Amino acid sequence: ILEKLSCTVNEISSGKFEITPPSFRRDLIESVDLIEEVARIYGYSNLPTSSGAYVHYDSTSDKDGKFIASVRETMKENGFYEVVTNSMVLAKDQLAAAARAEKELVKLMNPIGEEMGVMRISMLPSLLEVVRTNLNRKNLDIRIFEIGRTYHDINGSLPKEKIILAGCATGKRAPIHWSSKPEAFDFFDLKGILARFGRKFLLDNIQFNPYHDQEIFSANSLEILAKENDFSDTILGRFGRLSKTLLRHFDIDTDVWAFELNFQKLQALTQSKLIYAPIPRFPSVKRDLALTLDRKIAAKELIEAIRKEAGEHLQLLDVFDVYTGNQIPSDKKSLAFSLIFQSHERTLTEEEVDTAIKRILQRTEKQFQASLRQ
Repeated sequence: ILEKLSCTVNEISSGKFEITPPSFRRDLIESVDLIEEVARIYGYSNLPTSSGAYVHYDSTSDKDGKFIASVRETMKENGFYEVVTNSMVLAKDQLAAAARAEKELVKLMNPIGEEMGVMRISMLPSLLEVVRTNLNRKNLDIRIFEIGRTYHDINGSLPKEKIILAGCATGKRAPIHWSSKPEAFDFFDLKGILARFGRKFLLDNIQFNPYHDQEIFSANSLEILAKENDFSDTILGRFGRLSKTLLRHFDIDTDVWAFELNFQKLQALTQSKLIYAPIPRFPSVKRDLALTLDRKIAAKELIEAIRKEAGEHLQLLDVFDVYTGNQIPSDKKSLAFSLIFQSHERTLTEEEVDTAIKRILQRTEKQFQASLRQ
């Protein structure tokens, strides 16, 4: 077969041959190429079969791949487009977003150019370049995300790599439509997206705390935390409106909302086992509470106190209204909560729900000096 393909065949010893392909067959380089040629001419269907083949299946890598695919799909469901940017970046862009981490910069010994002189320590500058390019081309409604790596020089050893999920959004909340007026994408849109994202992967194991770092984010920013165990929480990332100083560095004159999440921590804490429960056979009881309290008290603190006193039958707790105005003192605010009580075993009585509400009012009055708004 090989001789008919213009190959020179020399027998070196018994069962060993030296094959010289013709000069015009530059694709015949290794022994596997010759084996493929023989099989192609002889006929794949004529080759003997073997049941001793072994295929190694790496379930770990498959699990990682499925998780990455699930995260990507979730971001796309929320209107984000995936982008891929270069890990080698301009040093001054990185320092604009992380000046305090200058010592962590990994500098390249022989960079292609100044704009690719260091490895990135933050994903945000790369994403802001994409935002700027789109804005310059009049694409004003932008939602982008990227799953990539950052590189950190720790004590001069090999760089420490982190996998980061980051994203940026600006423009309108939704496409223009005759049925509603255009509204700008804002803080609560991003918080809602990240809350849904957290509920999907972390179930109820997610909370938000105020975050103060004027270098990257404005005052309107939060940290995202997840409970690592019964005694400690781990910081997954942060989000908020990017600072005007950072945006000016990239010649962006509109508000941009952004987030950065530690992808490896997110994956480690993801709860893959879902618990299913039958549809309740017994009716629920809904109560609304409007509490007046000091403006400085965060709703999160009040929610935690309510959950502790409401008991095991509290199924849902939501804030549905925040009021500040002439009807209450200027240093106060009113938070309205919707509470749903339900048992999977029996019908709750009005007395049981009233007792839970009474405990809640006593606790909030004692801890926050909150009063029931009439």
